[in-house]
This record gives sequence, C-alpha cells and structure tokens, in this order.
Amino acid sequence: MCPLPLAITTVSADAAHRHILVVDDDGLVAMTIQAGLEKLPSCQVEVATSGEQALSLLKDQPFHLVITDYRMPGMSGVVLAERIKKDWPHMPILMITAYASDLPRSAVLGGTIERVLNKPVAFMEMRCVAEEFLPQVP
Repeated sequence: MCPLPLAITTVSADAAHRHILVVDDDGLVAMTIQAGLEKLPSCQVEVATSGEQALSLLKDQPFHLVITDYRMPGMSGVVLAERIKKDWPHMPILMITAYASDLPRSAVLGGTIERVLNKPVAFMEMRCVAEEFLPQVP
C-alpha cells in the first residue's frame, strides 16, 4: 500500500510545484490520466498527444516525471523515452501499455524506462508509482 494522504485535493496550477507530462495519442485517455494525477498534492499535469508535442513541451517548461503510452503513431513511447533521456538524462519515465511483452528489454533493463504499468491501470496504482518519482511535498 502506498503512503498517499487521506485527503486528496486538487491544487491550482499556480500553487503546483510538481509537474507531470502525460503522453498518449488517445486524447480521452490522456485527459483521464491527467484528471486522476491532478488529485496528487501540488501536482500540475500537462498532456501531449504525440511524441513531437511532448518534446516541444519539455523544451518549454520543466517537468519532474513523464508518463507515456508505448504504442503511438509516428514516434513510439520507447523512441520518445530515448530522446528524452538524451537531453534530460535524469528524467524518470513511466511507460503505460497493454503490450508490455512487446517492449524492448534494453529499454527497461537499460534504464530508459523506470517502470512499466500495464493497461488498464488503476488510478491508485498510477498515483502510488508517480509519487515514487516526484519530489516530496513539504
């Protein structure tokens, strides 16, 4: 069981100091994940629907965590993770997928991806795993 606070409240973007980037080509899935993660204390969650859009957002603002889908048209989640690690080597990356057995072992074992979560992911599990990689809330 993860040590989440009993009272989870949404924090305004001005007060948020922990930033998460969610990348999923399915906008509805991305917005659903966004809504679930914004319940974490002091979190602001941005959404990108492609790898290219994610890289653009990463260049424009700081993030503490990236959560990306694996299978996306154009740039896959693994390619996105590799590109992120080139410019932001300490950025934690979580991969969500229904195809975990298709992931290249080198991406997981080589440290490109910190954790793989199987779809469908329960919000509580995603929040608990995200908390492991986010800065602590004072």
